[in-house]
Amino acid sequence: MEWSSVLALVSHIEDFRHQGGDRWEEICLMSKGAEMYSGTGLSRESVLELFCRTFAQVLINSLTLVTPVFEPLGISFDPLAAMANHSCDPNAVVVFDGPNLSFRPLRDIAHGEEITISYIDCTNPCAKRQGELRDRYFFTCACSKCQNGRALREDNFLGDVLDFAELGAAENKAFTLLENARSLELKLAEKVLQQAVQAMLDHQAVWPRDRQPWPSVRQQLTINLLSRGVWVSALAHMLKTYFYVDPILFPQPFHPVRVVHNWTLVRIVLLVSSLSASDPGVIGQLDKFELDYGTIIWALLIEVEGNVDVSHGSESTLALTVRQKVEEVKVDMTRGGTRTLAILKDRLDKEWVKMRAVSEALVD
Repeated sequence: MEWSSVLALVSHIEDFRHQGGDRWEEICLMSKGAEMYSGTGLSRESVLELFCRTFAQVLINSLTLVTPVFEPLGISFDPLAAMANHSCDPNAVVVFDGPNLSFRPLRDIAHGEEITISYIDCTNPCAKRQGELRDRYFFTCACSKCQNGRALREDNFLGDVLDFAELGAAENKAFTLLENARSLELKLAEKVLQQAVQAMLDHQAVWPRDRQPWPSVRQQLTINLLSRGVWVSALAHMLKTYFYVDPILFPQPFHPVRVVHNWTLVRIVLLVSSLSASDPGVIGQLDKFELDYGTIIWALLIEVEGNVDVSHGSESTLALTVRQKVEEVKVDMTRGGTRTLAILKDRLDKEWVKMRAVSEALVD
């Protein structure tokens, strides 16, 4: 890493100083610690100012370091990657595979066209996106999506809305509860998430399933339920995401987030299938649906396999893991023959109807 490339990055040091709060305190604290061990001949004020600016550069230009399935690990600082500008309608997504970082295209990018990524969750409503970008990155987004303001899908409700102020209050409440839940222990977090759900259910006649923060609350609930071993509810929530949310929020089948969600669904169905044989009482709620787990698993696996090379890279850890699982399931299901796989295709439409019924019957 060339030091000059670090120095060339914006620091927003004065914006941090003016904003104050926890981030500025963190910058000052780290700077004081570094100054104590610097051993330079410069004045204390000069050293502190240098370190404050450097830490601000790192903080404002870092990316969230995640696993291939987007589980957060920490921060990643790469001056080259930091040069990518933000758009709420980006043409690329940042994907990590261990220490490797790549920009995965969401569409064809013309020669000479700027590569953009989203610094935030670009599926949020316009005001939420703008507020987060101002607070965290100190700029007002003027991308094509933001220029449309509240006219796009992310801000739309269903039917005629009589009281936007009431809906806005419910939206703010749900977002706040979601953020609070992320720092709580599992059982308490679930209660808070259910409060967020209720805030939206109180307006379910006009609140689409794909309008934030509904999808994010659902994902956080799914993570919580999986951690607590509540497999059936977790499955139902992921099916809701699969059928009604991801095709709208992430229309590209190869969008990395959509592929990861589908891979999570594969793993849940594999687990539920195993429990159906070893401990059927645990998943008794699913008995009446008479699911053909083999057909479901195979169809979902083939879908993930068909998109993971584009979403994560053909030699990525996730792609290799998916291909290995495909081979394992193929051997287990066919026992050396291929006729079984052809039969499964004929059963698929029927199983999809059943899975939609599971998602509608078991969770909101």
